[in-house]
Amino acid sequence: MPVPRPPVLVLVAHGSPSAPDGARQPIEHLAAAIGQAMPDSWSRICVAFLKQTPDLTGVLDDLANQAVVLLPVFAGEGFFTRRALPEAVAASRHHGPLRVTAALGTHPRLGEV
Repeated sequence: MPVPRPPVLVLVAHGSPSAPDGARQPIEHLAAAIGQAMPDSWSRICVAFLKQTPDLTGVLDDLANQAVVLLPVFAGEGFFTRRALPEAVAASRHHGPLRVTAALGTHPRLGEV
């Protein structure tokens, strides 16, 4: 029996159309750190944004039917996690299993970092 492939982790952030590199670099750094800390947990780690490229809808389209876990990289729950992110997911052509975690900033152990 084949071993199930781990899901793809997608870190989703707001982004900045006026300063995309400044928004992209910290998220890519976080993705790399997660990959080093949890190398066997994810088949791949991607970054996506709601307000710049690579945009979430396009990233999900590229992942087609793969299992995906979306990690919103936001300080808390609000407009972007409750409305903008679900709208971007709904606009995608992704039809595989998909789970959205709570916003990173709400994790109870964040203060231990």
